[in-house]
Amino acid sequence: MSAGQEQNNTGNTPYHDDEIDLVDIGVTLVRHRTLIIVIVAIFMALGIFVALRKQPSYNYVASISPASYVTPDGKLIQALSSESASALLTNGLIDQAIIQYADKHQINARRIKIKVSSPLRSDVVLLSGRGNVKLQDAYIAIERSAAELLAKSTSHLIDSYRSGIQAALEHAKLGLANLQDPQQIQIEKSGLQENLLSAQAALANLVEQHKVLVDKRSNLNHSVKLYEGLAKNLDSYIAKARNETLASANAKTPVEAMTAMLLGNQVQQNLRQLTDLQEKLTVALPQEIAQVQAAIANNEQQQLTQKTAAEQAKIQYDNYQARHERKIQTHQINIDNLQSQLASVKETKLVSEPTRSAIPVGISKKVIAVLATIVGMFIALIAVFIAEFSGAVRRKYRAEGSGA
Repeated sequence: MSAGQEQNNTGNTPYHDDEIDLVDIGVTLVRHRTLIIVIVAIFMALGIFVALRKQPSYNYVASISPASYVTPDGKLIQALSSESASALLTNGLIDQAIIQYADKHQINARRIKIKVSSPLRSDVVLLSGRGNVKLQDAYIAIERSAAELLAKSTSHLIDSYRSGIQAALEHAKLGLANLQDPQQIQIEKSGLQENLLSAQAALANLVEQHKVLVDKRSNLNHSVKLYEGLAKNLDSYIAKARNETLASANAKTPVEAMTAMLLGNQVQQNLRQLTDLQEKLTVALPQEIAQVQAAIANNEQQQLTQKTAAEQAKIQYDNYQARHERKIQTHQINIDNLQSQLASVKETKLVSEPTRSAIPVGISKKVIAVLATIVGMFIALIAVFIAEFSGAVRRKYRAEGSGA
C-alpha cells in the first residue's frame, strides 16, 4: 500500500488524500516553464501590437439649449422641454444627421455613435460621441447638424410668439408717436379748452336763467298782491254800488231810473271782473308760480351738475400736461417690456460648440499591454493544466497496457 492510501475505520475501503500539494504545483510549473514563457510572450506581444496600433479615442461633447421665452409676468417658458428635445434627438434627428453626413462624405454611418442626455435640473441637452481624431470633423459636423434640425422643429412656435410681440411693439410705438405729436397735443388741449369754455358758458347761462326765473316769480308774487288789492277794491265798490242801486230802486224821475240802470250794469261788470280776478288768484297765478318755482328748483339742480362738470373740465385742462406725461411714461414702459420680451426669445441653439476632450478616454495603451500579459498568464496556466492532465492520462494508459 502506498503512502497516499489509508484504511477507514471498518478497515475495508481505501481512499486517496485529495489535499493540494503546493510543491507538486511548483514542480509542474517549473517543468512547463518553457510553455508558460512562450504563451505569455505571445500574448504580451499581441497586447503591445494592439496597443501600438490603437488610436486614442476622445469625447466630442456639445450642449443644446431648447427654445424658450419670457412671459409678461417674467416667467420663463420652454417652448420644448429638455426631455422632449432629448426624445426628438434620440428618436430620429441624430440618425438623420448621421445619415446625411455619411452619404455626403462616403463614410460608414455605423462608426458614428452619439448619445443624448439631459442633466438633472438643467435646461440643456448634451450630445456626446466617442471616436479617434479622424472622426473629429464628423462628430462636430453631425452634432451641429442635429442642433439645426432640432431648431427647425421648434421654429414655428418661436416665430409665432415673436410675431405677436412684434405686432404689439409696433402698435405701442405708434401710440407713443401719436402721443408725442405736437399737432395731436394741440388738438387735445384745444378740445379740453373748448369743453371748459362750453361748461362755463352753460353754467353762466343757467345763472342768467335763474335770475330771470327769480324775477318772474317776484313779478308773479307782486301780481298776486296787486290782484288781491283790486279784488278787495272791486268787492268794496260792488257792495257800495249795490247799496246805491237799492236806494235808486224807487226812482221817481227818468234820470234817477237811468242812474239805477247804469249802476246795475256797472255792478254786473264789476262782478265779472271780480270773478276773473278770483280765478287768477286761485288757479292761474298759483299754477304759474308753482311752475316757476319748479323751474327754479330744476335750474338750481342743473347749476350744481354743470358746476361739477365745469370744475372737472378745468381740472382736466389744468392737469393735461401731467396726465399726458404719465401716458407717455406708461407707453414707454410698455415698449421697454415688449422689447425685453422680444430680446428674451431664444431659439434652439448650441450653447457650446462641439469640442474634443483634452485627454484621450477609454483604455490606455499601458493597460492594454498589462491586460494582455495577465490574460497570457491565465491561458498559460490553463495550457499547463491541460498538458499535465494529458501526460497523466497517457501514463496511466501505458501502465494499464503493460499490466495486461
